[in-house]
Amino acid sequence: VFVRAPESFYDDFEQLFESLLNAHQKKWAVSNAEDSMEVDDTDLLNEDDERLLSEEISLYASLNTLGWIKKKLHRPFRAALNKVTMRVISEIAAHNWEEEGVYHRAMEWKSSVLEPWVTSVVGVSAFAERRYDAQLEYSCSEAFIMVRMGELFELVTEWPESLPAVKELRVALDRTGRLWYQSLAKKWRHSLRARLLHPGAETSQIIDVYINIIKVLREMDPSGELLEVVSQPVREYLKGRED
Repeated sequence: VFVRAPESFYDDFEQLFESLLNAHQKKWAVSNAEDSMEVDDTDLLNEDDERLLSEEISLYASLNTLGWIKKKLHRPFRAALNKVTMRVISEIAAHNWEEEGVYHRAMEWKSSVLEPWVTSVVGVSAFAERRYDAQLEYSCSEAFIMVRMGELFELVTEWPESLPAVKELRVALDRTGRLWYQSLAKKWRHSLRARLLHPGAETSQIIDVYINIIKVLREMDPSGELLEVVSQPVREYLKGRED
């Protein structure tokens, strides 16, 4: 079957897994909305969603009996999982700097939606054997970091209101074993060069941002390593300005 399958075969399964996970996400979004005003039409299950959900258990049973989930469909399954995870974490966290508990809400979504769904797809034994619980926590933390990496300059300029977001970013970084610190430092330096370190910015403005950088990075990384790397281009640029 897989030898003769068209190129779209795996894409079709990826779309199927994505649609199934999205249906579970819709159910969670509606049940966790604080009031009806937070729910729009896109959050409501449609007929296709209902049909998919009614047939998914038998689908997974058949795919596991054939051995396809583990051997042949792992790539489209993970692709769909990662795609939906990134989208949902972005919806939860993006531009939400002042509210506390955003990262916790992302982990609640993981526990309420991702873990049960993945368990139903791969089976209870496989979920435990492959330590999907740890994999999913890493994936959600990674997605959270990626969302915040697109907002690094705002975390500085919005300080101290951004303190909750900074603290939670530190938690997410710790959950990934600090593997993202190098990428974070590189992204931060690029953002500062592009948006601050140019002739159009006043020296007083640069100094204000520099002070905030120190405060933010001391909160995020008490070791001072990140501060040293990120603040270097700011110090060098200020030395070169005539004023």
